[in-house]
Amino acid sequence: MPYEIFENLNEVENLKKTHQLISLEWTNQSIPYTNFQPEKEIVLILGNEQHGVSQDLLELAEQSIHIPMMGVKTSMNVACAAGIV
Repeated sequence: MPYEIFENLNEVENLKKTHQLISLEWTNQSIPYTNFQPEKEIVLILGNEQHGVSQDLLELAEQSIHIPMMGVKTSMNVACAAGIV
């Protein structure tokens, strides 16, 4: 799976011209990833395991999706989460 690490928000914002920016983060507005239907090619934004997706990136994303989990834990290893989604 191809991936890139961007150092600046302008580079990420430029992707909105050709892709749908989707964050993998549990938020008040996020939906289960199983309910998400992409409208065009997506860029999946993944956060750091301790701090998640930054607020700046959440604001750039068109949608946030999450992995439904039972219990009180709402996070997992970023590589496992990416593999699931």
